[in-house]
Amino acid sequence: TSRFDHPATTTLALVFGRGYVHERVPGMAMLLAAWLQLEADTNLSPGLDAVGAVVSTAVGVRSTRLMVTVEHRDVPAAMQALSQLLIQADSELAFETAKGHLRGLVASHRRSPAQLTRLAMVQSTLSPSSTAFDSLGLGTDASLESISFAALKAARNEMVTSVSACWLVVGPHDSDAAHAWAEAASGSWPNRASPKVVDVPVTKQPGVVTFVPLRGFNTATVLVGTSVPPHPTPAVQIVVGVASGRSNHVMRELTQKTYGAHPDVLDDGPLSLWGVTARVPPKDAKDAARFMVSSFGTVKTLTEQQLNYGTAENVAAAYMQRSLATVHLLRLHEAFERGYTFPIGAPFQTLPALPGPEHVMDAYRTHFLAKQLHVVIVGDPDVIGPQLKNVTHVVRTPDEILGPQRAARRLPRRDCAPASFRIR
Repeated sequence: TSRFDHPATTTLALVFGRGYVHERVPGMAMLLAAWLQLEADTNLSPGLDAVGAVVSTAVGVRSTRLMVTVEHRDVPAAMQALSQLLIQADSELAFETAKGHLRGLVASHRRSPAQLTRLAMVQSTLSPSSTAFDSLGLGTDASLESISFAALKAARNEMVTSVSACWLVVGPHDSDAAHAWAEAASGSWPNRASPKVVDVPVTKQPGVVTFVPLRGFNTATVLVGTSVPPHPTPAVQIVVGVASGRSNHVMRELTQKTYGAHPDVLDDGPLSLWGVTARVPPKDAKDAARFMVSSFGTVKTLTEQQLNYGTAENVAAAYMQRSLATVHLLRLHEAFERGYTFPIGAPFQTLPALPGPEHVMDAYRTHFLAKQLHVVIVGDPDVIGPQLKNVTHVVRTPDEILGPQRAARRLPRRDCAPASFRIR
């Protein structure tokens, strides 16, 4: 539990120490979460309906969460209803509907430049041995088709009976009372030890350019970024913020080659990718990628104004987080998932350690040099392909990115280093 001043409602969650990195069949964890959410949304859980609770589910690398927000007085009933939903879910119709939803999600990803850039970035940035991250838990058409209703229920039963679990309660409640509510809701479940932190190997790969041919769009999507260690420091955020601001200044305000560049972050347990993304006219795709790579280099000449702006953003975010129940809950979730000692009282008593210019420089040199940056371009092959004629790059189709395994790399004959994206 975590007590802090928050009016009217309590946010609570039931978290299990199993995510998509643990699944035997890709897509199983997300299918299970989608199934449970459908069970809750279709009035199959009258206890949740009685307290007006809307269930949201989330599947991460190492955990699965069911979350609701209710009035303070309804917390015990909501915990009972959430527990019953998990145990009693048995609708095969909801299972088929959830499977259809995920199949549709795979199909939409196949035509989504934003999703393709993110998946391609994951697959190029991480070591080929880290295949558990390839689809970010989505699975493939074949893997989803192979999951039977019986197998899904078996996965649910295994999660409930053998995986570490925790109730997180964020609201003005006495800790002893919350423990009693949890005991009443799930006291019949087996007692389990604290979660073991799963060692998921994430090996950073040297920078590479990836082109994903996708017809039918009037824009190209460009993503430039790299992997960083988990729990990145504020200095990493400032580096990306400076690069994003510089990209916007040069590409949108000076040359009008983009509709806007902004940071793109994927930070979930051991998986932490940071970069800048933009949509541009296809004829400007190569130039935009070159500008975005060079924008990280401007951190070498960090100005006092850029540092002050980045620091102010971190301070503002920290103050805002102190008043958000969901942020407190996520901090507790993080403590559970990583095996930390749970904080007593409000988790945000102090501001984060703010970086000086030397910390920002160190973050830039450690993670964001040009040779470490990965470039993903998604767009029309007829327009973009000729631009990459003299650039060493990987061609990956949407089907290969969303397929059952990584495709072999295909390079053009002329071997020109990716560093050719630098502005000379």
